Amino acid sequence: AEDAYKSQSAACRAKSEVTGYPTWEIGGQIYSGMLSLQDLQAISGFDASVTFPEYMPPRQPPPARPPPGGWKPPTIQGRSMPTQLALAKHLQNIDAKFYGAYWCRFCRDQRAMFGAEGARELPYVECASDGYQSATPMCIAKREIGGYPTWEISGKFYGGMRSLEELSRLSGFREVENDLKIDLGAFAPVRMGDDCALASGGADCK
Repeated sequence: AEDAYKSQSAACRAKSEVTGYPTWEIGGQIYSGMLSLQDLQAISGFDASVTFPEYMPPRQPPPARPPPGGWKPPTIQGRSMPTQLALAKHLQNIDAKFYGAYWCRFCRDQRAMFGAEGARELPYVECASDGYQSATPMCIAKREIGGYPTWEISGKFYGGMRSLEELSRLSGFREVENDLKIDLGAFAPVRMGDDCALASGGADCK
């Protein structure tokens, strides 16, 4: 993570095989996902005479029941500038799609870039199965969706949070360029991986 103590995010990005966390590199081989101590023992060649107790994950409390209709994304605060609102409506008019999940903070940050009015006009598609107006089957059918947020514009897919300038360029929107400049540094860096992947059964990174 870029904002973590002694971050080595550059080294992580340099490894194209790292597509999610946790990922292990042992003996030059990449292993994705959580591994048991027995797996790590076998893979690393650790003393086979040593036995480890079987790991039992702590029992999780039952999830809260969603309200009628499902969970809605967080409400966005702050008024929209005319250009932000116009871009949101333009994306809607060209049948673009913004795939996300109500619990995804990067989706929240993406929506916040448009202000309250603009966020309501976005062509948002809820992919969480317990989200409001869920369209999980549509999201699963789109194999190009590897995480959230993902944009579909003119038949092409773009993963991760995008600046308003980039969305304007990708969608063919023409407005005053300075009105679209929003500092991405104010938002958390986008992280995508297997824990957010619908292919793994629609697991929620909460």
